[in-house]
Amino acid sequence: MKVIPFVFLILGTLLELIDAILNLPFIADPPRFFSITTGSMQVFLFLIAIIFSLINIIRKQEKTLHFFITILSVALFSARLGWLLSWLI
Repeated sequence: MKVIPFVFLILGTLLELIDAILNLPFIADPPRFFSITTGSMQVFLFLIAIIFSLINIIRKQEKTLHFFITILSVALFSARLGWLLSWLI
């Protein structure tokens, strides 16, 4: 249970890297739905990381590490959610 938030953070970050690489100017233009799909998946992954981090804070004695993971997850979640909402509106 301790590793699950790390896994979701890494998966969300890898999706961000793939999305950034595909949006480089010298690479062919990816479909528009790809950016929305990866953005939505990142929001979901970071939300799940927040939930599991909070569960770890409640259950474990090592609260400092899980607290920092929760703060990182909240920051990434709010950034991706803000980007997704601004893109959709």
